[in-house]
Amino acid sequence: MDIIEANLIAMMTLFGTYHLITGIVSMFFPRFSIRFYKGLYDFGEFKDNQQMILSFKPWGALAFSIGIMVMIFISDPVKYRLLTLPVLVLVLLRVWYRYTYREDISRLFGTKTHRNLINIAILAYCAASISVWILQTMQI
Repeated sequence: MDIIEANLIAMMTLFGTYHLITGIVSMFFPRFSIRFYKGLYDFGEFKDNQQMILSFKPWGALAFSIGIMVMIFISDPVKYRLLTLPVLVLVLLRVWYRYTYREDISRLFGTKTHRNLINIAILAYCAASISVWILQTMQI
């Protein structure tokens, strides 16, 4: 395993674990999820916690599914390399969304600009790690 693959596996392990945990929290601990996401993403107060709880449940199912998919990839990166493509698309869409709607995110969720930029940087790092690994495996 070279440094590019080791980096990808480490990043995907964190990415997958994050999605499994946030998925479980969102689906099964909805009241706790409000506090959890306020701490994780620097959210302010919500006007309607019930509405946020209801939106977290389907998001949690999606997150949990992504976590499972990433863990399958980690089990055998070469065999399951195609699973990196939907993860890459997801990450790129999240970068685009967070950047394009940064003012709305700040206004509606109370997230400070620097916290949003940190999240964008983390997501961009994930996208770069996946992209470099994909390019490297194409040369085999």
